Amino acid sequence: MTQSSSAASEKKGIVKFFALVERAGNKLPHPMWIFVILIATTLVLSFVFAQMGVAVTFMESNSKGEIAEKTVEVVNLLSKKELALLFSGFTSNLLDNAVLGNVITISMCMVLAEQTGFFDAALRKMLLGAPHAVITYALALMGICANIAGDAGNILAATLGAVVFKAIGRNPVIGIVTAFSAASAGYTANLAIANQDVTLSTTTGTIAASLGYDGFHPLINWYFLASATFVLAFVCMLISEKIVTPLIGDYHTEADASGMKKYRLTPEENKGLRNSGIAALVFMAFLLLCSVPANSMFRNSDGGILPKSPLISSIPVLVALFFAMVGTAYGFGSGYIKRFNEIPKIMQKGISRVASMILILAIMSQFTTVFKRSNLATVISVNGQGFLKAINLNGLPLLYLFILLVCFINFFMTSGSNKWFILAPIFVPMFAGLGIHPALTQIAYRIGDSCTNNISPLSSTLPVAIALIEEYWDSSRKDKPGLGTVISYQLPFSIGFMITFVVLLTIFYLFGIPLGPAIPAMPPIVG
Repeated sequence: MTQSSSAASEKKGIVKFFALVERAGNKLPHPMWIFVILIATTLVLSFVFAQMGVAVTFMESNSKGEIAEKTVEVVNLLSKKELALLFSGFTSNLLDNAVLGNVITISMCMVLAEQTGFFDAALRKMLLGAPHAVITYALALMGICANIAGDAGNILAATLGAVVFKAIGRNPVIGIVTAFSAASAGYTANLAIANQDVTLSTTTGTIAASLGYDGFHPLINWYFLASATFVLAFVCMLISEKIVTPLIGDYHTEADASGMKKYRLTPEENKGLRNSGIAALVFMAFLLLCSVPANSMFRNSDGGILPKSPLISSIPVLVALFFAMVGTAYGFGSGYIKRFNEIPKIMQKGISRVASMILILAIMSQFTTVFKRSNLATVISVNGQGFLKAINLNGLPLLYLFILLVCFINFFMTSGSNKWFILAPIFVPMFAGLGIHPALTQIAYRIGDSCTNNISPLSSTLPVAIALIEEYWDSSRKDKPGLGTVISYQLPFSIGFMITFVVLLTIFYLFGIPLGPAIPAMPPIVG
């Protein structure tokens, strides 16, 4: 078999595999119905296990720090009393969901930065002003940071990748593949705070609070994610230049910067960025004024900030305020906003965009309530801990296995928040019982949720990447790009990002480095 025919058969095999994944994933119901099914399943299981008298006994520390034995039985949720509570508590279950309030707060403010064009202009400024010598690294860095704009950031990154590489006389397809992989497989890393940080950390914090942990906020993984941003960009550059470029085939032609003209920043956009910079400085001054002086409003009663204080509790609101200020300042500078009355209309769009999330949260909050009230979570957690201890699986090996599990699930269910809504009530308590801090469980989840985004056939942005590659494909080549072609180009990045994330996790774990501010350094866990 020749090399070309071997490659063709390999791509055919890849196409078959991912077509199978796509068919299986498309058969999954809407996330709302998934949570409805989970609620119904929980109700039935609670009845069955309650009739069987299923219970677990474990040692628990009370409020006085005393260790005492505790027995928990499965509660029958199909009893008259429990069914009445399910119906009467529906509204309160939704309104008590901390995720809902934080998502609405962040979304209605972050949309000011997105809708006015601040994110778009800032990302273009980061890339288009980079020297040619570091253009691949700048492209990778911009791609990783593009997730702050959601799926639109993935598309912008891939588009700019093509334009910039063409402008410097290189194969635009390499730029598309590099930028798309950085934005998709590196989706969880960033220097800034994104919507996902708020959603995941709030879910984790709600569950962790019942386990005796506190001080959770959107920055609980920020030290890890910020450092990963620079390391991943470097790894992405190496994979692009050393592996993918020879695979795709590069060429050096006369630089063609004509395509960059429409992406260059206009004087109005530059003015907007200057305004947003001033707004950011004003915000930082306000933050310092309210938190640095002794007895300032953001300090706790002891005069401190860590691990718990009004500053830590206010992080979601402060993040929202920051984006509102820089977005509004950019909008007035660029001319997108002309009157203050336009601001509420833009903020309304942010709320309308999370309408689907609100719908899912309405049902998800019922699932988490009934799952907790049934005591099935405790039964699963205690038995799971016992099983893992019996096979001597803990610490890093357990986290590695969890990452692989999430990677597999990610092929069939791409929404990071929806997966965590399902997995967090089970794995956060289970791992906490083994001494693994919830922030560590969350970062392991985020690693698995990120690395296979670029090769998931259910990705909403993958068809856009394929279309861009087709647009810039060398017409003289006999082979034509398709799903298999794109996936084969993306696989090296997926593998490289996975290895990089795992190595970073290992370093943070072994050296007890805090994952974020106000999160204690976690000493290595003895397995």
